[in-house]
Amino acid sequence: MVAMNTLDGLIVTTRKQASRPLVELAEACGWPALLGASARGLLREFSLQIPACVLFWLEDWDSIAATAQLIEWLRERNAEPFRVAVACNVEAGTEAVLRAAGAHSVLPVTGQSGAAIARALGPLLQSATRNGASPVAAANSPIASRDHVSPTKFASDPLHPP
Repeated sequence: MVAMNTLDGLIVTTRKQASRPLVELAEACGWPALLGASARGLLREFSLQIPACVLFWLEDWDSIAATAQLIEWLRERNAEPFRVAVACNVEAGTEAVLRAAGAHSVLPVTGQSGAAIARALGPLLQSATRNGASPVAAANSPIASRDHVSPTKFASDPLHPP
């Protein structure tokens, strides 16, 4: 179980062990990570406190279906948390599955450190958690990649993904 005092976010992964990028991301964000996540584990964590943002971490093709089920479970039971999925070194095609499950935003990354991923997510997560912005408004924030901020803005609509 994850001990929480104040919680802006929670990192969730179906993997039982944390990889180096995941550990770096958790440290950079200052968020706890729930390893080997299941619906029961999420329910237990949410009985303590509901975070403003839940970041779903995927690192392999096998975890996509289980992660999509967790996102869908969370969407159906609690609309409050902003749901972000980070697909690290996972093949193309995951975004459609994760958005269909209910992820507000999906960030596919390849070969990046956890700190670089945290910087890329920074504007999006700050908008969603600290400023009280709606998930759709937060998803319109510029996304940073490879330490550069993109001027392109993408609308996030769970029913009509880009």
